[in-house]
Amino acid sequence: MGCDCSHLAAEIGEEYNVRQEQSESTDDLLSLGLRLVPFLLSHNGEADAVDLLLELEAIREIIPFVDSNTFPRVCLYMVSCVSLLPPPDDVEFLKTARELYRKHQRYTEALTLSIRLQDQEAIKEDFEAPTNPLV
Repeated sequence: MGCDCSHLAAEIGEEYNVRQEQSESTDDLLSLGLRLVPFLLSHNGEADAVDLLLELEAIREIIPFVDSNTFPRVCLYMVSCVSLLPPPDDVEFLKTARELYRKHQRYTEALTLSIRLQDQEAIKEDFEAPTNPLV
């Protein structure tokens, strides 16, 4: 990428942590982060977008920005990060990736994540979601 967006995302994350420790508002940082996410996603910075929203404790905010071109890489990265994350971030990543898979009608992948989450209701939803009987 032309700019060092990962460095900028890291600085936003550091400032977020400082403000959290001092009980200061972080609304402006979240707003800035949400303005960066579409840029990162459109410039092959899926990992940077996910990492930024992880730092801002707002991973679910990625959902509206992910399109049919970026969801495979976003989901793959998110699922591969799960084993490295502490609770509750690990569960939020799985839930968010599941929702992205469902949004893009990838029910088999969503079902796999529902099983990992051990969520009986989600398993049933994913199993019954496909309209194609072969799926």
